[in-house]
Amino acid sequence: MTRKQILLVYPGSNAADPGEELSSDPGRSLPMGLLFLAAALERGGFVVRLHDARCHAKEATRAWIHESLNRDVLFVGISAMTVQVAHGLAIARQVRALAPSVPIVWGGAHASLFPRGTAMDPAADFVLPREADESAVNLAAILADAGEPLEIPGVLCRKDGALVGNGEPALPDIRALPSPAYHLIDPASYAPRRIPGGRMVRGTDVLTSRGCPYRCAFCPNELLLGRRWRKRPVDQVTAELDLLLEPGTIDHVWFMDDLFIGDIDRVTSILDHLHRQYPHVRWEANVRADMFRPGFVDGAFLTYLRETGCACLRMGAESGNDEVLQLLKKDITVAETEHAVAACHDAGIVPLLFFMMGIPGETRAQLFDTLAFMARLKRRFPRSVVCGPGLFRPYPGGELYARALEAGLQEPADLAGWAAELGPQGFLRSGRLPWIADAGLMEDILFSMFYVEESDRLGEYPLPWLRKRLADLAFWRAEHRFWRLRIEARLRRLARALRGRA
Repeated sequence: MTRKQILLVYPGSNAADPGEELSSDPGRSLPMGLLFLAAALERGGFVVRLHDARCHAKEATRAWIHESLNRDVLFVGISAMTVQVAHGLAIARQVRALAPSVPIVWGGAHASLFPRGTAMDPAADFVLPREADESAVNLAAILADAGEPLEIPGVLCRKDGALVGNGEPALPDIRALPSPAYHLIDPASYAPRRIPGGRMVRGTDVLTSRGCPYRCAFCPNELLLGRRWRKRPVDQVTAELDLLLEPGTIDHVWFMDDLFIGDIDRVTSILDHLHRQYPHVRWEANVRADMFRPGFVDGAFLTYLRETGCACLRMGAESGNDEVLQLLKKDITVAETEHAVAACHDAGIVPLLFFMMGIPGETRAQLFDTLAFMARLKRRFPRSVVCGPGLFRPYPGGELYARALEAGLQEPADLAGWAAELGPQGFLRSGRLPWIADAGLMEDILFSMFYVEESDRLGEYPLPWLRKRLADLAFWRAEHRFWRLRIEARLRRLARALRGRA
């Protein structure tokens, strides 16, 4: 008897462009959630085929779906972030047209944050929110036996026009999960990466934990992963490093954890193994600015990190205004961020910082504080990377989502609504965020601050002399808090419009 197969698909980020992912700048991370899910399903006795549409032209994905649905398929699983909904919807509609009886199961970040709208869309038969390592195996077993899926905690679906389900899924015991099913992907498709500073490397991703104990008001992690840091066994992590690095083709590792440096003894065990076995490999990870203190991430520990290959530490700086940081419940200060950047600089480690703007309750003066702070950091520490500021994205789970709803945010009702509303940044356009009084200002800031972020490598781009002038102007605007008469941004929009007519 043929064993039932499960198709898992990770959509691309642009449904309309036939090869957008293939032509974009390198930097695809491994589809880690699906790799864990596939491993759990395989351990449950199912045959799994995984297709990452980001690695293929859209027509190749369509061909894969068409060919794969000729097999004995139990269900098709689609895991998507919000930016991937449009292409995921196109894939689901193709599955529905070719094989109407094959269930379509949605999971991943978008389905977890918006389970009702996902489940109520005709393109979804079942929704598995949050971590589905166990609920997916249970669903597959029930479907294989023609049982009733609604008996499974965490499975959502439509019934008589209403959303039905059996409670929330329990968080899986991360220590008991199998290692990701790396054999289902081609690692070479993910290896080319561009690291801070512009250098190309051959990299891979490793996840050593799930969850985060912090309380940031903008973060949906409590809904997705729970507010608890759950650590994978160190020996399992080091075995995965050996599997990925022993072929000798990888020279850079991204530790994907929201919280990597949370237990000094644990991180030291991992890094000692990495450096002892693969001294040529460099790595980067996330850290918090308030960790840079005596006895924790201090000068001696930073020296150790650099000696074990640390190339970059990533931080969510978010704002250059302490009142906004309090609003965000970030539990850091502007001074702590600047101290962290200085400590990284002194240790020879690149600090990479993420900022945001368009926060409900943020004033224009507070936003200008953030822009000035970004410029000051880049002036003082040229090797630092200041990203953004990105537009605040209101996600359920964060406390600021309630404020966004009070301000008039209208959430699309289903997957089709999201596909129609998504902007180029992968979420609702700034004009759809009612608390933003001047969407044009936000777009112009995004344009200008790119030249601050990239000011140390503008010579690598076409027209470096023009880009240098734009960088000088962006620094001047940020430092003097002058964002009127934004002629350069208007000329850019005009040039784009003229190119579009040509």
